Amino acid sequence: MLRIGMLSRRGFSTLKFSSEVASALKNGDPIVALESTIITHGMPYPENLKTAMDVEQVVRRTGAVPATVALIEGEIHAGLSSQMLEDLASSKDDLVKVSRRDLAPAMAQKMTGGTTVAGTMVVAHKAGIQMFVTGGIGGVHRGAEITMDVSADLIELGRTPVTVVSAGVKSILDIEKTLEFLETQGVCVATYGDSKEFPCFWTRSSGHEAPWNVRDPSEAAAVIASRLSLNLQSGMLIANPIPTNHEADGKFIEACVQDALKESQIQNIRGKDITPFILNRVHHATSGASLRSNVALVKHNALVGSLIAKELSNILPDKLPQQQESADVHSFYIGSQTKSPLTINPSRPVVVGGCMVDFNIKLAEDKIEIDGKTYKGRVFQGYGGVGRNIADCTSRLGLSPLLISAVGSDLNGKGLLGHNPLMDKSGIEILRDATTATCCAVHNRAGQLLYNVGDMLIHDRITPELLLKYEKDIEAAPIVVLDANIPEDTLRLAVDMCTRLKKPLWYEPTIVNKSTKAFDKKRISGVWYTSPNRDELEVMYRDLTGGNDVQGDEVTRAAKMAKELLRSGAITRAVYATLGPKGLVRVTKTNDLFDAIHFEAPQAATIKTSNGAGDCQASTIITGLALQLPEEEYMGAAMDIPLLTLASYSAVPDTLSKDDLKVKNVVKTRRIII
Repeated sequence: MLRIGMLSRRGFSTLKFSSEVASALKNGDPIVALESTIITHGMPYPENLKTAMDVEQVVRRTGAVPATVALIEGEIHAGLSSQMLEDLASSKDDLVKVSRRDLAPAMAQKMTGGTTVAGTMVVAHKAGIQMFVTGGIGGVHRGAEITMDVSADLIELGRTPVTVVSAGVKSILDIEKTLEFLETQGVCVATYGDSKEFPCFWTRSSGHEAPWNVRDPSEAAAVIASRLSLNLQSGMLIANPIPTNHEADGKFIEACVQDALKESQIQNIRGKDITPFILNRVHHATSGASLRSNVALVKHNALVGSLIAKELSNILPDKLPQQQESADVHSFYIGSQTKSPLTINPSRPVVVGGCMVDFNIKLAEDKIEIDGKTYKGRVFQGYGGVGRNIADCTSRLGLSPLLISAVGSDLNGKGLLGHNPLMDKSGIEILRDATTATCCAVHNRAGQLLYNVGDMLIHDRITPELLLKYEKDIEAAPIVVLDANIPEDTLRLAVDMCTRLKKPLWYEPTIVNKSTKAFDKKRISGVWYTSPNRDELEVMYRDLTGGNDVQGDEVTRAAKMAKELLRSGAITRAVYATLGPKGLVRVTKTNDLFDAIHFEAPQAATIKTSNGAGDCQASTIITGLALQLPEEEYMGAAMDIPLLTLASYSAVPDTLSKDDLKVKNVVKTRRIII
């Protein structure tokens, strides 16, 4: 236990750090401060303990260090042991709320309690911690023009240079006056994401705008770095909207708030007792929905705050304050954080993406009118989803991939979970309040895809929090595969995680309008491989390189665009551009040398549907890369296996096996000079 600020006359220390936090301070590692009133006053036991421990794990899994702040028997702790968390969460004693004004008397009287936003900011600043994450901050109360009831959180933001990530402020407060007060205090307020719409805690919209927005962790870190360089003695508020899939019914909650406000006036409840009274009433009125939303947003804030803290530590490693160790060092709360690297398992890639039930329709007639008539055709039900297809295909080719995805607790979900016993489905989240994704693909008589109709809302539930559960699996994987159906924040986290772990990353664009979804234009070197079709390649080339029109035939144009993607750093190793009947163009980059080869497509004897052909081709290449086979040992199979898919109504044929990978098919190739 590291202590700083020793006061010899009193015989107690000002701050006490866990070994984990002390080590991070010494090394300049990213640290995220966490408040403790959410434990002592915000949630009932045991939900408060579980939430506190889960939030700390979210921080750790990003590579940052959590520093939960609390006052324990008169001593301020930054970093709590699991036993301390348990004691705080389950205590039946009256624990105090510790704001700035309460720190000195509570310490002197050796009290125990949770630090508020304001109290935690004071401690974080004294400790040299730049980033603080909470659920929501206090604000200007309704009717403050009469009561003068303004949260100390706002004052603290105006005088303490710490960045706070929260989900905005609750609707029980006057949001307009809160934003005005923050402006008066000189606090930089920015929303996180593409919109300036200020979030309203349980909901994403409050009807008010913030003056600024930061779109990603690197942009947020740049703003914080600028504030630090100016030595401004005020904080910054980053308002992070609650994830869409956890957003509660804002109108219903607001109605509950209004009822609770009226009740508080009747019962003459005032001052600091108003907020817990209203929150308790809202919790019961919404049957716990507000609490579930609260937990979700705190975890999401912790994720965003941790990613920003990591970016900040990268761009300001020599400027972040560090603490000097004192001679008074006792036993540490937490054991050594040093970990040995995991052994790579070449047969176990990790695939993150969608899984769904497919309905394939192949029309038997050439002329179709929208007239309500029943037309002849073949309807076939199977299993699909780009991520699931890749996991399915690679498992049949001899690997043991882990699929991270989500399904509903319904018949379609059960069917997906029961299909292909070779697949490891332990990473698939089963959601009782969601419907398994479905897609209906309509093909013409020749087997060409006309259009899809999809219900894929559940893909939004493949969250960053779900991904973080499997960091060890990702660290031990030979390659990680992402499909563009998952949410953008999950994609960004996966890219960041793979970059940190130096992990080969394959990106499947899935559709034209999602081609560049995984890419941050300021930091786009995390993707090693990608396999766009001709239209996706065109969009990626234009959006990620800003390039002009490319001349030449289709094959030459694809090679040139792929080369520019590699030259720009958007992709670091190889682009596999699929051109349908024209075959595949593979362009690789080694140091500053580019190599382009055109693989001609074999003639398909039968085409039932084209659904899944590209996924199976990508899967074959991924299998070869994971096993580190020479290219000539798997590219022939990569060109031949899609023919088996074209001849089947299944996205991944059940007859596929690892023997298909061993077949050394003769494929016509030519090197392209670019």
